[in-house]
Amino acid sequence: TNRVAAVGIPTPSIKFNLLLAGYAFSEKYMMGDLGEKMADHMKIQLNVTVFDDVMALALKGNHSLMSFCLKFAELDAEVKKAFQEGRLRPEVTAALEDLFGVPVERQSVKRL
Repeated sequence: TNRVAAVGIPTPSIKFNLLLAGYAFSEKYMMGDLGEKMADHMKIQLNVTVFDDVMALALKGNHSLMSFCLKFAELDAEVKKAFQEGRLRPEVTAALEDLFGVPVERQSVKRL
């Protein structure tokens, strides 16, 4: 299926595992332009199913992608639910605490 980017240009849907692998490859071999193109496609296709993977990748140093993920998390109720239920990686949870506070799962552990 084709998706339309914010500028109105149709973009092909690319499997996320290929985007993640392409991004990792571009980072390893310092191919910044390729990495940015992969990150742009991740932004277009971002959804709650892959949010944890993309945010974890962004936390490794892609500030543009991280900002996009934070805005996505702020607007998506399913990401907040995953955060509250403790279904996200520890580093992703820590990054979202400024946005959502301490997850319910961790609050209940602290009270014991």
